[in-house]
Amino acid sequence: MLRDSVKGLSSTDVTTFTSSASFAPAQGTPLSLSAALELADEGPLEYLQSNQYKIQQGNTEGLQKALVNEAISEHMFPGFQVYDLEDLEDVDSLTATCKTALSQTIHCAPFLQAFQHPNSGRFFEDSTEADRICAPSCGSSLKSWFDNASSSCVGQTLGNSDPTRYGGYIYTAYNQSCYKDPVTGKYCQEILDAYPAVERIDSMPLAEMCSYCHTQKYIMMQASAYTAYDVRAQENLETLHSNCGLKGTTEIPSPLVHVPETPAPMCLSDIIYTIKDGDTCDTIALQYSVASAAIQAGNSQLINDCSNLIAGREICIPLSCERTYTLQDSDTCFSIEIDHGFMPNTVRKYNAWLDLECLDLQATRPIIGSVICLSPQGGTYNDKDFVSDRITSGPSRTTGYTTLSIDPPKNATVAKGSPWFCGRWHTVEAGETCAMICVHDGIPAELFMEANPSLSLDDCDGSLEVGVTYCTGPDEYWNDAGFWGPEWPGSPTGPVSSSMPSPTSSTSS
Repeated sequence: MLRDSVKGLSSTDVTTFTSSASFAPAQGTPLSLSAALELADEGPLEYLQSNQYKIQQGNTEGLQKALVNEAISEHMFPGFQVYDLEDLEDVDSLTATCKTALSQTIHCAPFLQAFQHPNSGRFFEDSTEADRICAPSCGSSLKSWFDNASSSCVGQTLGNSDPTRYGGYIYTAYNQSCYKDPVTGKYCQEILDAYPAVERIDSMPLAEMCSYCHTQKYIMMQASAYTAYDVRAQENLETLHSNCGLKGTTEIPSPLVHVPETPAPMCLSDIIYTIKDGDTCDTIALQYSVASAAIQAGNSQLINDCSNLIAGREICIPLSCERTYTLQDSDTCFSIEIDHGFMPNTVRKYNAWLDLECLDLQATRPIIGSVICLSPQGGTYNDKDFVSDRITSGPSRTTGYTTLSIDPPKNATVAKGSPWFCGRWHTVEAGETCAMICVHDGIPAELFMEANPSLSLDDCDGSLEVGVTYCTGPDEYWNDAGFWGPEWPGSPTGPVSSSMPSPTSSTSS
């Protein structure tokens, strides 16, 4: 049999043997290549699909030659796989048919495995090595893998890319490395390598620029998404169209990697500004009362140099500060703080980009501008005014409790059931919701509801009463009668401690 006959022979011997192999006509059913090789001496073979053959009558010299080439290929190259079937078992995004196609063996020189990336081919100085790598049987095996994988994996993805991605890179590397000049029969990569190097393609002699090998290189690159065809290659192909009379598209193919759309960056101020000619970070900073460094930091992908802005670009204006100051050449952080009556480190407090010693105040001006903030960016937080003669800590941002209790605001109507031992009170204004109050006062919703039993668990917002005061920072032991002993006042509806005023209670339930 043909397969057994080629075992143990050298590449030259296999070629000699298979070239002289004879085939006798016969009939048969579809066979795999391996089975066909076993029966090849019984008759000529007809290629069906997916590497299936059948014995048939008639003249099939071309088919016999292809079959012989594949026999040689399997003898010379045991083959490699782009993917191992076991590695794809747990990939839910692929069908079983697709996985089988992707794990098909490719009978080519192992060297080609290195081309699993976009490329434009390779020149092989050793002609014998080039012939071995560019064996026609390798091209047939690659085409079989690619065609089978493409048809079996339609509409599927592997990771974030087309399943044929890496095998396609190898296939295009083979095609771009192995195409030949039709006149000389030389590999085109050998011819292109002999051309003198130039910085620009339009500097090439016209004969070289418009040669078959050179133009075909860019035509092949543009025709496939698996090549290194990019913006520069596109410009080169457009030059060839203009100078060599080429026709066709120069568009860049759709990428194989499916990158999810990046959401538009958030602009906290909701102010988008379009840069105009003559703008600098300083002029924009003074217009919107912001620090010039904040403009650069918030738009770092668009602004590299605050004195050289690109007109037409849209930038986000950062949150403003009430007071800005334009640096003078002799200024230091200390001198600014003295002149404005600030405490030490105030300038750094409002301009966090400054180093610990404030030494870069002047050094960075050419890059990030000269306008700084002398008040908090975004303004100063103002809590609701209330009258109290006692100091309290704010509610913990993790627990919501306070450590010192204070009296309710004067003349307040305290919600029924709210505790006396409370370090923060909140009088509801029109339009407020329970969520807004909890976020504003830093109290978990569960604790807010528990400390104010007049609120409905089913409809907290609906049970809020405008003008009524609720506890939003209960003492840690606010409902522990045992902790307070006989002096525990409970809530405004219970016994009231003589040390505390008796507020007006809401009559609502």
